[in-house]
Amino acid sequence: MLIGKSRVLLLIVFFFAGCKTTQTETLSRKPNEAWWVSETFTPSEANIKGIPVTQIMPDWKLALLVNEDYLEERLSESQFRDIQKSKLKFDLQINLDDTANEETVVVGVYEASSGEKGKFIAIFRDSKFIKLFSDAGDAGYSSIFLEGNQIRWYKCMECGDFDSILWTGSDYVLQ
Repeated sequence: MLIGKSRVLLLIVFFFAGCKTTQTETLSRKPNEAWWVSETFTPSEANIKGIPVTQIMPDWKLALLVNEDYLEERLSESQFRDIQKSKLKFDLQINLDDTANEETVVVGVYEASSGEKGKFIAIFRDSKFIKLFSDAGDAGYSSIFLEGNQIRWYKCMECGDFDSILWTGSDYVLQ
């Protein structure tokens, strides 16, 4: 009898342990848990910071700066809280090249005349365009973070992968 009760008890323990694992797996697949991976943005502006996108990149037709104001309107409250908790930013005021005026660094998405879409990071100073780096693919999330003398360009909110933008003494480069 004792062996039979032990087996029943063991089956009950395994049943509840299995239910707990299933519940955890379901909770980790909530649609808003990794919104930045699947969220895409629609380029809709002909100018970036007052400059026609065709002056920044001749084959572009539209672009959109992605920043906190835009995301606050677009995302759910819980998704926007992810943004507020993060150390990652969508624009920076910095002085990488040691000139008298700071650079403004922004991220966004673009659409080319060919229909190609992607992400970009652009550098401006005194309302003038300085440098652009782009990544063709989806017109989705990207953000930036200042680490020492480099800007890290993240294309995922919780991933460790990033590109670095550095001032070499004569130009900004992407590494």
